[in-house]
Amino acid sequence: MDLEKTFKGLILLRVVIVGATFISALYAPYDEKYMEQGLSPVVYFGSVVSLVGMASLILLYKFIPWGRIIFTISIVLWVLSVFLSPEYYVPKGHIFDALNWINGAVTGGIFAMLYLTEIKERFVRKI
Repeated sequence: MDLEKTFKGLILLRVVIVGATFISALYAPYDEKYMEQGLSPVVYFGSVVSLVGMASLILLYKFIPWGRIIFTISIVLWVLSVFLSPEYYVPKGHIFDALNWINGAVTGGIFAMLYLTEIKERFVRKI
């Protein structure tokens, strides 16, 4: 059951990192010239996908089989939205970049545990 504790720990760590990333983005430097530009529809789509991905973490934490499917789809859509979205037009800083990188690493760890360890057996639907 040590693997289960690690898996749940990674899920909780991702929630904390996303919260810290959001807080660090709120305290980004404010400059009028950056605020004049509008947001791309891809950014809005990516925000919705991120919210769905965060909601799927609850299902993963409780080992509900739909959580694995929703999490996987949200990760694929999130990666697509990252590639399709324009570059950040507001400089966020080193803390934001570091938290964003750590978020990707933790997400990759969760994803790997979902498909490559014994945790995957907890998400098999019981008929």
